[in-house]
Amino acid sequence: MTIPVQGDPHPTTAASAELLAESPPAPRSCRPRPPAARSATGCATTPPRQALALNALSLTAVFDGPGVTHDDGCGVVAWGVRADDVILVLDTLDGAGVRHWVGGGWGVAALAGRQTREHRDLDLAVDAEDLDRCWQVLGRLGYAAETDWLPVRMELVAPGARWVDVHPVHFDEDDHDRQPDLNGGHFDYPPAAFTTGSIGGRLVPCLSAQQQRRFRTGYEHRQQDIHDLAELDALQSKQNP
Repeated sequence: MTIPVQGDPHPTTAASAELLAESPPAPRSCRPRPPAARSATGCATTPPRQALALNALSLTAVFDGPGVTHDDGCGVVAWGVRADDVILVLDTLDGAGVRHWVGGGWGVAALAGRQTREHRDLDLAVDAEDLDRCWQVLGRLGYAAETDWLPVRMELVAPGARWVDVHPVHFDEDDHDRQPDLNGGHFDYPPAAFTTGSIGGRLVPCLSAQQQRRFRTGYEHRQQDIHDLAELDALQSKQNP
């Protein structure tokens, strides 16, 4: 079974940044995109629908807690999803009655109760029955579909290089909650997959540490995965000294 890669779907570090171009669907839910073309001055060009991502080999990045900026010699560019972006999305989804749970890197941050790294996107597991309202809510906030791999996932982007990655989960009466995968199978969400955490002092529904670990198996770990798993290990050590 293919395991979904939740969290920032591109290699990320706090040391550098590079513009990357979009890639076609692959066996994983998210795969790195090839480097963008550069102009004669060495600055990355900006083709339509291009995504920003971090790369360990080049440009300087600064993580200051609430957000990230990069300067590649062509000017400073804001990048990533901040805590206030997350809270705005969650508050608006709550107001529309959309059931959701934070996953990926922000899900780990919710479990830890603090932000420990930059985040390219906000991963959300969303009740499949609420998807229409979810799209309406995100549209009102300025998000538009960029990568449509439904029924597996839909990635939306808003001005300011902010992404939301929606993973529809189908609930049934037998607690066999599932998300379709790209190979015709599914990802399981047992009842213990859902819990509560905190982002910016706000209680948020999120995926459990065990479910977060499930989503970080079956592929070569990226730097942000290593970071998140270390955070999960630290949490487990605190709970079981």
